[in-house]
Amino acid sequence: MSKCSVCDMDGASFSHNESVYHMECYYECYHYGEYDQGYQSARNEIDFHGMDVDNMLALFRRDPADNAFQYGYYRACIHELEKQNGD
Repeated sequence: MSKCSVCDMDGASFSHNESVYHMECYYECYHYGEYDQGYQSARNEIDFHGMDVDNMLALFRRDPADNAFQYGYYRACIHELEKQNGD
């Protein structure tokens, strides 16, 4: 497996412009507007509507993220879960 050009972790498989990325890293770098919209949408649902992060993440276990908006939404959920767990 190749290392991601952004996060330097193993397991990258998506090639773009002679570099290799994880899909989330690619979307965060090259489609940041959509990624950030997803991130902010999840933050809004968590902060103002009291959405349960565990339930939100369960949806991604059944149907993984496959676009920039969804990856941003997923990352916000992960960050919130880490915050709740004190990580």
